[in-house]
Amino acid sequence: MKFFTLSTTFLAGLAIASPVADPKPEPESNVDLYVERRIAPAVVGMAILTGVVSGLVGAAAREAISTIKDVRNWDDAREQFTTRTVELMIRKAHAKEAAVCVNVGYSVDDESKIRDRVSLDYKMGNLHTDYDCFYLSGPSTFKLEGDGGFINIAVQSGPCKYDRGTLTCPP
Repeated sequence: MKFFTLSTTFLAGLAIASPVADPKPEPESNVDLYVERRIAPAVVGMAILTGVVSGLVGAAAREAISTIKDVRNWDDAREQFTTRTVELMIRKAHAKEAAVCVNVGYSVDDESKIRDRVSLDYKMGNLHTDYDCFYLSGPSTFKLEGDGGFINIAVQSGPCKYDRGTLTCPP
């Protein structure tokens, strides 16, 4: 009888200690969100902003993400993020600067005219994209090398002129 009790107790202990799959595992996006929440500097619902978000551009991006209304729709969230970020950036721009956020290819004829460029990753669940946000002064020309639309680019031109993917800043 003692052997039976001892062996039953031993087997019960092994059963408790053995790894068993969780019957209701969390969806992968929630697991990713948990990890990102620990490392991301700003989180709103499921919209996440990662990267080095410091300086004026970083502050504008953090504030913009906190004001996004509908994070369930990826395109709407991206449009709100880009437009709100440049609206906030232009308030802190120097007199002869434009504010730009872009996630497609671009070129600037004089890179020395870019100020406070910040590269950001914008994430929502399994979706993510990256943006470069910066101030541009003149004389310089910025050229978009991809599709426009507020999903891909937002500009507050200030004294500069923006027309069909080209931003021209005077001296």
